Amino acid sequence: MFNLQGKVALVTGARRGMGRTHALALAGQGASLSPAGMDLFMTSISP
Repeated sequence: MFNLQGKVALVTGARRGMGRTHALALAGQGASLSPAGMDLFMTSISP
């Protein structure tokens, strides 16, 4: 589709729902993620 390597994506609400789906899609295209609004104890996003 497209290449986001070398780009950083700021994703709000990345813990669940649409935010999580968007974060996973952006990471799948090579973007580094900067998730915002996640719990302090949540350290990773896994499919």
